[in-house]
Amino acid sequence: MVEPALTARTKVIAKSELLGFPPIVARKDRAESGAVRDFKAALLNLGATETGKAALDLLQLDGFVAGSPQLFDGIRAGWRDLLALK
Repeated sequence: MVEPALTARTKVIAKSELLGFPPIVARKDRAESGAVRDFKAALLNLGATETGKAALDLLQLDGFVAGSPQLFDGIRAGWRDLLALK
């Protein structure tokens, strides 16, 4: 917890659904390039070193996982709803 004094009296009244975050993506036509594969491996293995763990802590993340496009369905649906209001 970053600011426990500020959040100690906070009451959770609702939780959002699980959403894919942070979305890190590559263009389909470049997904198999060496640079993209190397970057993906670096992110997936970030917690394997002390420096990587420190970076994850700074970002307040516990790691990265390879996901599927369905992880972002909730975000997509929210945008559709928002755009429908226009």
